[in-house]
Formats: sequence, C-alpha cells, structure tokens
Amino acid sequence: MQYRIPICLLFFICCATFFSSCEQPRQTETEITNISFEVTDSLIVDVLGNLELMDINDAQNRFLLYDYGTSDIIVTDENGAILHRYNKEGDKPDSYGSFKISRAAYINDTEYLMPGMQGVFHYNINGKLIEKLPLDFEPGFRMSVGSARNIQSTESKVVLIMPGREQELDENSRHQLELIDLDERRFSPILPFPKDSKFGGDKYFDPMHTRPVFNFSNNQLLLTFANEAKLFLYSGNNFTKPDTAYALEPEIFYEYEGYAEPNTKGEMHQDRFYYGSYHQIAPMGDYIYTRYNTGVAPQKVREIINSTEPWSDEFNKAINAEMESYSQLFKDGKKIGSDFKLPDYLGSVTSAFDQENIWITANQSFEEKDYYVLYKARLVLE
Repeated sequence: MQYRIPICLLFFICCATFFSSCEQPRQTETEITNISFEVTDSLIVDVLGNLELMDINDAQNRFLLYDYGTSDIIVTDENGAILHRYNKEGDKPDSYGSFKISRAAYINDTEYLMPGMQGVFHYNINGKLIEKLPLDFEPGFRMSVGSARNIQSTESKVVLIMPGREQELDENSRHQLELIDLDERRFSPILPFPKDSKFGGDKYFDPMHTRPVFNFSNNQLLLTFANEAKLFLYSGNNFTKPDTAYALEPEIFYEYEGYAEPNTKGEMHQDRFYYGSYHQIAPMGDYIYTRYNTGVAPQKVREIINSTEPWSDEFNKAINAEMESYSQLFKDGKKIGSDFKLPDYLGSVTSAFDQENIWITANQSFEEKDYYVLYKARLVLE
C-alpha cells in the first residue's frame, strides 16, 4: 500500500527544519573560548630507546625516526612495524657526517633529505644514497636545534638552515635560510631580516635570539625568529620581502632589546639565554598554530644566577620552574581565543597535514615508557 503525504504537512516539516537550523548559528572565531587537541589514534613502535620522529610522508604510511642512543634511522609503517633500520652516521662514503644538524625531510613518499656539515644527502627509505648535494660555500657554525625541523620542502624546492653562508655577509644583513632548487641542484641564500623585524634595525643580538623558526609548505613560507613575537608570510618565489606580517601577541613573553655594539669577542652572557623563544609554526587547515616558551623575567634570572652555581642542577631546576610553554592559533592574521597549554602527557606537535591529521609526540618526562608512542589528533574549537 502506498501512502501520500499531504502537501501542507511537507511544508510544515520544511519550515520546522529551516527554523531549527536558524536557531543554531555556526560558531564564529570570536566566540571560541576553548582550543584543544582530541586524540583519535596512536602509533606505537616497540623499541626501547630515545627516539625522535623526523618526518611523515604525505601518504602518512611511512614514519621516519631517529634513535639518539644508536644514531640509527628507523622507518615504520602506519601500524608501527619496523620496515628498515640502518645507520648513516660517520665517515662512510654514503654517510651524512659525524652528526645530524636537523631532522630529515621527505621530498616524496619514498625519498628524503638529510642535511650534514658537508652538504645535503638524498636517500631513499631503504637507506640507499641517491645523491649528495654539495655546498658551494664553506660550512660553519650556527646556533640551531638539531631536533628541530630545520629543513622542509614543497614541490621541487627545499628551504633549510645551513650554517656557513651567513659568515660571508654583514651581521645584520645576513640571509637567514638556504633555498635548494632540486631541478637545478643549486643552493641560494634567501630571507634577509625583514625591515619590520627588530633584527633588521641597528641593534645587535645573540644567535639564540635570531634563530629562524619556519614552515615551508604549499608554496608558502611562514617565518618568525626565536625571540620575536611577529610572523612573516612569504608566497611563491618571493623571498626578498614578506607579503604580510602580523603580531603574535603572546600573553607572557620576555623579549631582549639588543645591544648597541656588535659582540666581536663572541662572549655568551648567561642571563641572555633565558628570554622567550618561539619553537614552532604549523599550518592546520585554515589555521596557523604556533608554540612558544615564555622565558624568565631578567630580574628573576639575575636572582637565580646570584643564588646558585652557574649551570648547576639547582640552577636549571630554578630556571625551569619559572618557564611556561603555550600554544596559539591564528586565522587570517587574527589570534583565535586565548593562549593555551597542551595536556601534560603530550609533548609537541611534530606534523600537521590538516585539522584532522595532526601528529603529536608523547611527553617523555611525564611518563617513561619502554616503547615509543606518537599520537594522532584533531583540532577542536569550542
């Protein structure tokens, strides 16, 4: 038997549905009060060691890890099964050198680049050396974080921190990064300090303050510097002048003002190490995520220096007790909600493909495990 629904009843249902949807407007960015990451999955690698995730391929099925205990490179699948394990450290013909200066970075789903002091080494995930990209300048020293993402790629271009080039230029006009064109196999210095940056003025700063923090993806480069709460955005092949810049507005962030004369003696003052520092920039769909350390108030640093043995465990414990780490979220140059903290069991965001596919390390100091775990999460705005 067939039933016919009266037209008047259909009209009533449609109207009720329409008004119901009108009563629940979509939440706008100005109404967001809570930002968090919801863990949706995890990757467990059954290895007892001090592992670090270096990179994940775009297919998210090959995870590239580094074991600090053995200097081994480990490749796993999406289930944590170890597919390859090998060592490329040392003076062997296919080695990248005596130590790594950055995480490795995938350039496609099966090949990656590992920077070394003598150049950039191109491997496949089996560990076979495909090519060495030699430097066209003398390698040198530059303060950087070996566990940071100091090399990143998009399409046929690679951006990285490579020490040495900056020694060829005047201190405050030095280019901050290197660009590799993989088609031409050529290095080029890029990104002088922007004019809107405090580092582009007439003051001088120490290397831990000017360390670049960047993200290079989707043919866009996002750049800040460790001790500057400002984000610069570059697009396409324009690396001479940012398209736009905006303030990051951290709630607590101790900035160093610089000094009038260059530090020609290379002196490292202990109290200058503990200003605020940005550590990460990561696009997440329509949003940009950042993470920073507040640093410690200069007066408090001096009090700790005067009351403890320099660089002692007591000194480090007192300094660490004063520091806080916060995350931020931005959209179209505007900060969304308030700065927020990650839960204690989470470490740091290591890869973000979009709002639904974000990979976060475990906080090893929160809970020691006899295996390596990596969390997959989604961005939640409430």
